[in-house]
Amino acid sequence: MTGYQALLFFHIASVILWLGAGTTLALITIFPAPGNVAELGRWLGPRVFAPASLGTLAFGLALVANGHWTFHPLWIKLGLAAFATSFVLNVLRRFPTLWRQLAVLQLLVLYATVLDMVAKPT
Repeated sequence: MTGYQALLFFHIASVILWLGAGTTLALITIFPAPGNVAELGRWLGPRVFAPASLGTLAFGLALVANGHWTFHPLWIKLGLAAFATSFVLNVLRRFPTLWRQLAVLQLLVLYATVLDMVAKPT
């Protein structure tokens, strides 16, 4: 396995964790349940969602730096914009009245980012 392949593996693994945690957090927010489910959301955000999103960014940047990519392709710019949008949405989640709307928007951003990375529009 080359260094580039290792970075790609960790980037994809981080995306999977980010997407899974984001989906779980959004579903907990959209369909609230009493008890341990709400506690899971408070635990999952800072321990899985946030580190996975930062890992996705870090490994993605490392892939661009160590691979044959530049920051010029549209799909890379869209990926960086998606990270920034996700970050801002999580800051806005501090306003409880917006939680459900932000949760849905967060899901849209995360899944649109996966589509962007697969389709790689130019």
